[in-house]
Amino acid sequence: MYTGNNPAARRSQEELAQALLALMENYTLQEITITMICQEAQISRQTFYQIFPSKEDAIRFLIKSSYEQFESELHNYGKLTVAQLAEYTFLFFDRNRKFVTLLIHNHLHFLLLEEFQNVLPRVVTLSLNSDEAIRDSAVLSFLSGGLCSMILYQIEYQTPTQAHQSAIAFSRLFGENAITLQTGGNVS
Repeated sequence: MYTGNNPAARRSQEELAQALLALMENYTLQEITITMICQEAQISRQTFYQIFPSKEDAIRFLIKSSYEQFESELHNYGKLTVAQLAEYTFLFFDRNRKFVTLLIHNHLHFLLLEEFQNVLPRVVTLSLNSDEAIRDSAVLSFLSGGLCSMILYQIEYQTPTQAHQSAIAFSRLFGENAITLQTGGNVS
């Protein structure tokens, strides 16, 4: 996948990914061809393959772009309880429900989980009832997997998202105030 800074290439990357997303509203990923994506974006097949090795990589690009927004917003919070992190996460995914639904219908929800497990450790430091911050990748993996699974379940089975109640239920797995999360923001 293209990771450079060339403005024209970045614009093509975005246009191709958005074209794929638009096509996924009417076709399954399996039915969509590279030619269809390129026609929708009005970009050549050669450019597609210079930017993305596959359709799945275009989906990963969309997921990463979405998670960049998640990271940016979460970075400003400072200290959070697990319940607060969960509530923010439920609300974020709910705002992106249409995209998540398309991924679920195309059996690509595992990509959301994979990428979320990369994002959460970058923005959160765990503090287990102490001032000593640690990075426990197993606990962060559990957090991200649990959150993602609850969200995917709610969206797949069209359960109305009640972010606050779902967040409280999720945080109870850890006990009352057992974990405080430190995001990248300034803490007073």
